[in-house]
Amino acid sequence: MKYILAILTLILVLLFPQKAYCGENIDLSFVEYDNTGRFFWHVVELEEPSPHIRGRIENALNSLFTYQADNIYAYPENISILSIHYLYAHVIVNLSAEINNFHGGSMVETIYLGQIIKTLLDIKGIEKVTLLIDSLSGNTPEGIVIKEVSSWQGLMEGITTNTGS
Repeated sequence: MKYILAILTLILVLLFPQKAYCGENIDLSFVEYDNTGRFFWHVVELEEPSPHIRGRIENALNSLFTYQADNIYAYPENISILSIHYLYAHVIVNLSAEINNFHGGSMVETIYLGQIIKTLLDIKGIEKVTLLIDSLSGNTPEGIVIKEVSSWQGLMEGITTNTGS
């Protein structure tokens, strides 16, 4: 009987992975800077009650977009999550164009996108991240494309500049 329950549980986890990861906190990751100009990760733990991975993603992003503290790169106001798709450990997040309402160049844009990617990849069950802005890839002021990024350490390999082709 134990084996049958174990096999049924395994089948449910494989069929419905978005419900398999509950009860764990999520780390929101921000790039922080100090008065010497050094950058480092600032992590804020978010208590996450949602049993569904889609809810965890949405709560993490909304918290990331609204968090305020000194010496971090806070996001522009009114960013909306237009859609979230999760399939086989790959999440595709479609954000509104308000994310582009920031002051700064490619470094600031890379930091904003990097904070999102690191936060999402720290959620158990997510192995790849693709970001869209208003349903388009590379729809940022600097044309940065985020497609199937699987490691924040190798983030620069996964972030490329859209050349228009």
